[in-house]
Amino acid sequence: MHRIAFLIFIFFHPCYAEYKYSLSICAIFQDEAPYLKEWIEFHRLVGVEHFYLYNHRSTDHYNEILQPYIQLGIVELTDIQKITPQVKDFTRLQSECYTNCTNLMRGKSRWLAFLDIDEFLYCVKGENLQNILKDYEKFGGVGVNWRIFGTSHIWKIPPNQLLIENLTLCTPKNSLLNRDVKCIVKPERVSHFENHHFPIFHNSFFAVNTDKLPLEGMYSTYIQTNKLRINHYWTRDGCYFYQKKIPRQQKWGGRPLPSDIIPKVNAEKDEVILQFVPALKSALGFS
Repeated sequence: MHRIAFLIFIFFHPCYAEYKYSLSICAIFQDEAPYLKEWIEFHRLVGVEHFYLYNHRSTDHYNEILQPYIQLGIVELTDIQKITPQVKDFTRLQSECYTNCTNLMRGKSRWLAFLDIDEFLYCVKGENLQNILKDYEKFGGVGVNWRIFGTSHIWKIPPNQLLIENLTLCTPKNSLLNRDVKCIVKPERVSHFENHHFPIFHNSFFAVNTDKLPLEGMYSTYIQTNKLRINHYWTRDGCYFYQKKIPRQQKWGGRPLPSDIIPKVNAEKDEVILQFVPALKSALGFS
């Protein structure tokens, strides 16, 4: 009897079920319509199958962009109307959404990545992310370092050109600004999020970096971007940075930006992601 019960558990428990998706992304956004399509199509190109998005009080034409993907079942969209007066309120909301998504995707997606719309996750050698993640099956998750990109001294990205092909200046590789990690997790092995960068795992499970060394939180002890990486287009172009990002930060009571931040995030050229430009332009219908 106990053996039968165990076999039933093995075959019907979500951890062992046939997943609908191999790799999904969870993200929360606000007024990101101009960037959504490029971000979605890029991640579809590198192996992401499904997107669970939370819209936080957007007033732009995001729905027009997302509807074709929603109709195809590629995107699931949830509207969040909670007011967040300060940045700490928003980060708390973000963690709540991530926990909610983790619960929803258990038994549904083998892997679930948590990113922002200005973050592009990929394999440096151009491989499909799903193939890379097969090497991390026994862990609770994989933490991936980012590299922060600046404006590249561009005020406005021209129409029908990609963000990723225009913004190529970034922080030095070993800058302390790049110690942050974002996680790709096995949803069944995650309890909840208290910090939007790094989840709390169930007992005996933990996240590792791409060298398979354990991570203890959102900051890595060293920066590893030789296998997987995230290009974090933190400023986007100058127009977005000065007219949207800084005013939003001021509205939320965020810390003042240091005066030397723009030189720091425009210090070096990095063009690794350009290998995806031809295929991404084709997917977007750019000439």
